[in-house]
Amino acid sequence: MYEINAFTIAALVISLISSVIYVGYFQLRAVSVPRSVSKTMSILALAVAAWLGGVSELFCVGLLLCAVADCLKSLRSDRLFFVAVIASASMQLLTCIWFVFVLWVGIEAPLVGILGVFGVSGGFFAMVWPKLKGGNLLLIPYFFCTMLLFSLGLGASPGRPLLMLGLTFYLITLLLLGFEVILFNKKYRFLRVVGPIIWVFYHAGLTLMMIGGAE
Repeated sequence: MYEINAFTIAALVISLISSVIYVGYFQLRAVSVPRSVSKTMSILALAVAAWLGGVSELFCVGLLLCAVADCLKSLRSDRLFFVAVIASASMQLLTCIWFVFVLWVGIEAPLVGILGVFGVSGGFFAMVWPKLKGGNLLLIPYFFCTMLLFSLGLGASPGRPLLMLGLTFYLITLLLLGFEVILFNKKYRFLRVVGPIIWVFYHAGLTLMMIGGAE
């Protein structure tokens, strides 16, 4: 169970305030130090809250990798973006290890779960496949990491509804991010509408996974 104390509450408050500042003011603005700090601090404080709350070190390190990825993405550099993708994929692999070796219970109705995962992934690829080219091809193994994460999460989440909800939010985030990068090529009009939604689901998803997966 997640340990609530003055220190974890303080870290969660810092994470929430930083997240609100980022999504409410900085997200659609030009690259700047305050913008990068607010985005990075929201996840970095979440990593601290995870550590203070007794969450597995695997997920704590995973959140640190998320903070690194978000810092790199905040610089809006195409070269650094793919480094950020690698950092995010590493976070997902650590979370998979956490699910299997720490939280594993077993998949309820495995056939239904697996068919659901393949259905989502197949539909996504059917939509984005014509647009995949060049550097975007790196997103293919990243997406398979995401599907592996969600599949293993089905075996770690029975009896942990917050973990399952967090996983679902995280999956929605990555699907929307894929549409943004591949289909809409980071167009401002799409970002203006969906960008804040992506961030809210992302931050909420990680927070719920952290609290729901605490032993």
